[in-house]
Amino acid sequence: MSDKSYKRFAKVYSKFIKQMDIGGIIVYDTGKKETVSLYNTFVEVPVLSIKNPSDLPFSYSSLQEQVASEIEYFNDLSSAGLSGYQIHKFVVFDYFSYNEYYYPDRLSKEFKNCLSSGNFEMKYRNNKNQIYTIYFKYNMSDFDMFWDNSEVLMIDVNIKVGKVWFEDLNTSESYFMEFNDSELFELINEIKYEDRDIFLNPAWNSCIVPYIINYPSFFDNEWQIVDMNVIPIT
Repeated sequence: MSDKSYKRFAKVYSKFIKQMDIGGIIVYDTGKKETVSLYNTFVEVPVLSIKNPSDLPFSYSSLQEQVASEIEYFNDLSSAGLSGYQIHKFVVFDYFSYNEYYYPDRLSKEFKNCLSSGNFEMKYRNNKNQIYTIYFKYNMSDFDMFWDNSEVLMIDVNIKVGKVWFEDLNTSESYFMEFNDSELFELINEIKYEDRDIFLNPAWNSCIVPYIINYPSFFDNEWQIVDMNVIPIT
């Protein structure tokens, strides 16, 4: 890719950039410029800012991706022929950057209430044809949510296990298990190792979708994922 391609794209982008609505977040040109380095080529690009009239959550990674998609048509206007990855480099915000995000306190409270108010169950079948049905509640005592990287939204949460129903399909044996703390911890870790999403799935439709997936300014469901790290407590 030649230096001229970057400069042509930057020139057209700076001239024709318009206000964008990204899931209710207004992205606009501040009128300022910032010099960025693109593979040893220095170009001036518009500095963007946001307005958030409805107090919605947003994240740098999601907004950057969607703004890059919005301005990709400048490729045709400038005949630059840049890749999507290269266009990302042209997206510069004025006061937040990589992995930064905003999640309103009101939504955080509602999200945690949603998780903690439900009674959930999950089934796990191991390679020995044994099935564990675990009845549990999410516990907010050590709750945390953060972007581990641009693709992964991490949720740390405790789970309070009420009971575990065990079935052995080989012997038809079934019963409620009795376990101490270390045995429970070992069982949960074994299940998490085999299926990372198994403790996330029960809350997906009721809590994850309405409080995370439904906010495209915060989470881009096309390429970002939610990961849940659970720690059992008794």
